[in-house]
Amino acid sequence: MNKLLILTEAGKSIGYGHYMRCSALQKEAKKQGLKTKMLLHVNGSESFEVEGEIYNWLEDKILKINILSKEFDIVLIDSYLANENIYSDLKQNFKKVVVIDDYNRIDYDADLIINPNVFFEQIDYTNQKAKCIGGKEFVLLRPIFISSKEHENRQTTDKNIDNLLITIGGTDFRNLLPKLIKVCLNQNLKKVQVICPQENERKELEKKFLRNENIEILGKQSAEEMHELYLKNNLVISACGQTLYELASLGKPTIGICLAIDQVPNQKYYLEKSFLLENINWDDINIATKISSQITNFQNLDLKRVIQNYAPTLIGKNGVNKCIEAIFSNQTLTFRTAQLQDAKIYFEWANDEAVRENAFNSEPIVWENHLAWFESKIASSSLLLLFFLESSNTPIGQVRVDWNTDTQDREEKNGWIDYSVSKNYRGKKLATKMLIHTVKLLQKQPTSISLKGIVKQENMASQKAFLRANFEHIDSQNVNNFECQVFQYKTDLK
Repeated sequence: MNKLLILTEAGKSIGYGHYMRCSALQKEAKKQGLKTKMLLHVNGSESFEVEGEIYNWLEDKILKINILSKEFDIVLIDSYLANENIYSDLKQNFKKVVVIDDYNRIDYDADLIINPNVFFEQIDYTNQKAKCIGGKEFVLLRPIFISSKEHENRQTTDKNIDNLLITIGGTDFRNLLPKLIKVCLNQNLKKVQVICPQENERKELEKKFLRNENIEILGKQSAEEMHELYLKNNLVISACGQTLYELASLGKPTIGICLAIDQVPNQKYYLEKSFLLENINWDDINIATKISSQITNFQNLDLKRVIQNYAPTLIGKNGVNKCIEAIFSNQTLTFRTAQLQDAKIYFEWANDEAVRENAFNSEPIVWENHLAWFESKIASSSLLLLFFLESSNTPIGQVRVDWNTDTQDREEKNGWIDYSVSKNYRGKKLATKMLIHTVKLLQKQPTSISLKGIVKQENMASQKAFLRANFEHIDSQNVNNFECQVFQYKTDLK
């Protein structure tokens, strides 16, 4: 069974980027029923919510990782601090080593490298032996930025810039915040909110700006709190790291400041795409003038509206799922015949909103009726298969074949095939795999098999699943006043 161990880092001089995206991956893996554990190395005394342990895995003196390799067969590392020897040690202990990399940092002894950045194609990975994937479709967003559509109705598109947020990462290692605050004060803004997670840095800022009621110094924020701050401010001054992805996903007008060499390609991408309008670096002698000019430019209402509508198209929102799929790409499906105790999960799937919408009778199913139906199917010659993810033994879907009884004893066996996939696992081409598994199972019978599936015209996902499973489109029919497409799989195996 595939289980995932995550090794990453956060804190002073490190920031929160690695921790944020690893947490997003862990939450999605858990949602899919996959077991994960995080070991988080923290530089400093900050507190973090961890589904695992705060542990300095970079100096694993008690060999905790070796012990965990007996339980977890996949390890994922997101780190700027781990050296080549660490990866080599991990490769010897785990079945699969996955690396989250931003700029081809070192030669990795790994099986898979994922670059979850929009500039992936600009990085030369020819030196790496591992498979390398990435790009804008693999960008890792925290759940609130994937699921929420609040910004479509709540974006602040006022003509004037009255409220501004400054957020430049987990620590102000460039000592920029005092300078940025002074620039904003000169713009006569009504409210400037400043994120300063480090307690000692925050206290220094509070001393300098305590008497100014227009300035609010905030500590470390949760994903939900950051989402709320982004929505209610007219403009954001941000570093050019992971935060830019969240701001782009919301279409939020942004002034980006490049703080380190690993942020250069990110800044370049968003400048080329006109999400960022000015090339600003932390040591720019004209930084105050450039920021002031940008605040003035964003008074333009049309400009703000263009960015609001355009920026979200620059990245994909399914990156977490795509990364999880790649990490567990060696997963296979397993199945067994359905049993009476499976009636409840079949009932839940049958009453799923999308399943009812695609059914020929869209009315909700009553439990008593379902149970009677299910018992009759179990007792009949119908084939009911329950499919699982092999890695976690999580039920993900079902296939049913109802045989035509008038041809059952003849040389050719004809049946109608029906399937459904649990809502948490749709969009992963699992329906195709389930259909292929079912066909392979039936091909072992001593008679020729002819299977037909019928799909509503508007259900394009199901039609594609049948075609990818090598079913042939043979007819169009009207069923209960619904236009439908008929697919057939026929084998001559005997």
